Order: sequence, then C-alpha cells, then structure tokens
Amino acid sequence: MYNINLQESETIVYNNDELKIKTNNKILEVSLVITNNRLIILEDGNKLGNMNNLLRTTKGLGFIPNKEIIFQTNRDEIKEIVYNEYTKIIFNNNTFIEIQDENIKYVLEI
Repeated sequence: MYNINLQESETIVYNNDELKIKTNNKILEVSLVITNNRLIILEDGNKLGNMNNLLRTTKGLGFIPNKEIIFQTNRDEIKEIVYNEYTKIIFNNNTFIEIQDENIKYVLEI
C-alpha cells in the first residue's frame, strides 16, 4: 500500500515496486510512483524486508507493507535525464538520483 495523498486532478501514470536505486555505492530496492505532476520514491515503512516470509499464513496470504515517501519532487524540477545502465535524473538544483528502470524513458519525456 502506498501512503500518498494525490492532489486534485493528479493521477498515477506509472509505478514500479522493484525499482533499484543507487545510493552511496549501495543498491536499494524501493518503489517508484510517477504521477502527471510528481516523481515519488517510497520505501517499506515497516522496515521488515525479508521478514515478510515469516508472516505468511498457511493459506499463502502475506503481510502487505505500508510504503512511505522518502523522496518526491515535481516533474517540472527535472532538468536532464542521462540514460545508461542506471538512469541519472538530474534536477534543477543539480542534485540527482540514479535508478534502474527500462521503462523510465517512455514515461519521463522532457
């Protein structure tokens, strides 16, 4: 479940729950939600990681983690996108994120 409050007339246009993001030479798996206005990165708010397997019931139901926003920006803050193995998204303030998502070039056309 995503912990996102959509703004009026905002719609989700893309999401990826297995996004790999490079940070400090580490690779993290997070969720990405792109709306018509914002780019949002979420992480498991419960910090359970692989403990989901421990919470499975005999009927095969699993715990649904609550995903919390760890980063968000307006789409108009994106200055440049450099496509490589990890796509570098550069923002107007010259900060950037590096993500691995093959479909991002079709979603974030600037």
